Amino acid sequence: MSHRTNTANGAPIPTRTCPASLRGARRVAISFSPERRARSYGRDLIGREAAMTQPPTGPPVYYGPPVPPPPQPKKRKTGRIVLFSILGAMVLLCGGIVTVIASSFGGSSGDTGSSSAQNQAQTQQNAKKPTAKLGTPVRDGNFEFVVQKVKCGVPHIGSADFGKSAQGQFCLVTMTVQNIKSEPQTFDSSNQYAYDKQGSKLDADSDADMYLNQVDSTFLNDINPGNKVTGTIAFDIPQKSSISTFELHDSAFSGGVAVSNRR
Repeated sequence: MSHRTNTANGAPIPTRTCPASLRGARRVAISFSPERRARSYGRDLIGREAAMTQPPTGPPVYYGPPVPPPPQPKKRKTGRIVLFSILGAMVLLCGGIVTVIASSFGGSSGDTGSSSAQNQAQTQQNAKKPTAKLGTPVRDGNFEFVVQKVKCGVPHIGSADFGKSAQGQFCLVTMTVQNIKSEPQTFDSSNQYAYDKQGSKLDADSDADMYLNQVDSTFLNDINPGNKVTGTIAFDIPQKSSISTFELHDSAFSGGVAVSNRR
């Protein structure tokens, strides 16, 4: 405790002095009081705002050119490519079908003309061949043919219940066929042809041949080497037509031999 002197009478006046520890604690309490903290925060805030409003000092900072955004991955057009491929294949297929159909129908007249020209050429070729007469042996491949007789004007072949009627008239050609080679060979009436006076090529009627050769099945059977068979071939021709030449073959791919329908 300290003393002060009274000015009136000079007597000492006692005074109370705070200890040093209490004075420090008081200063700390005052420094952390709400009023002082508010004032300190205000000064800091004002300083920050001033710093933000002041222009920057020193040389400008260069950050380089702006970096462009990364490129977006391109969308694959696989589905579109597949679709176009399918459409193209369909177009090509349709075009091919149309071409085939057009060639089939559009070329029919040309094919007919070509076939007629071939038939005419074949007729002329047969006319140039040495033409044998009826009853004369002729050879083609493995067979030797002899046309014995020809009968035309037959309207029906077979019985009334089982048989075949002619569209025009049947010409029945009786002939012998002998195998002159060393291996069996099949005689087929469908490989034999006839020509009328106009040069038209006529096929044999295989159905009528079955009724003509019921007893002796001559055709579509193998003829062994040296054997000879006799059979009849029917040609269905128009009523007012007649046969001028026969073309006989040992097979479908042979050259054939011509026989005249006269003696």
